[in-house]
Amino acid sequence: MSCLVNICLCPFEPSIAIAEGLVISVSPPYATDKVTVTINPNITDYFEGKTEGNVQVAQYLEHRSSDETITIRLDMQHHPEQLFAYGGKLYSIRFMGTSKELREGQEYLSFKFLIDILELTDVQKEGSMTFTLSHELNDWTKNKNGYRFKPLSIEGILVQSFKGPDCSLRISINGPLGHSLTFRQDISGIATPKLNVVLTWKDASVKLYLNGKFAKEERVEEN
Repeated sequence: MSCLVNICLCPFEPSIAIAEGLVISVSPPYATDKVTVTINPNITDYFEGKTEGNVQVAQYLEHRSSDETITIRLDMQHHPEQLFAYGGKLYSIRFMGTSKELREGQEYLSFKFLIDILELTDVQKEGSMTFTLSHELNDWTKNKNGYRFKPLSIEGILVQSFKGPDCSLRISINGPLGHSLTFRQDISGIATPKLNVVLTWKDASVKLYLNGKFAKEERVEEN
């Protein structure tokens, strides 16, 4: 099943689209051959035609990320397509290019995407992933700095890890069992400079292990 989506960056209409149960928006940075796509943004404020003093605001849209928000960067030449999972389904989004569209007598940049619903892979239905987090500062698990680790991707599974100034570890994983999940765990009590992370998923359960010890479990809805 395929669906063609068109998003025009025009101030007179919402720069979002709804397709196949997804809310899709274009976010900076972007160009004619590159684009940042936000899937399922948390829209916190929206209004049209509001006047403030001598200025009339044609449209205002504010959105923030949530645990269900997926950010994808596409490049026409090097990375035009990306797989991602949401709500128990596997999707693909392909950047089809840009054009100029006429609105209210002016031309505005418009982005085109092709959305497909695919079958979950065997790895997404049941599997595991192991990786190690480390930093040049040996006290990275306890200090007050924030770190963003390099994202990992294998066979339709995407993982992004963050360490917060409050000594919390946040691991966002997209793909297992057709869902997008976020684990949060305090790691201030971990003294080793290298943190071994294992994620496993099977039968509506995704589990997190840190340095060989069970840390947390997230349950998802079965389809």
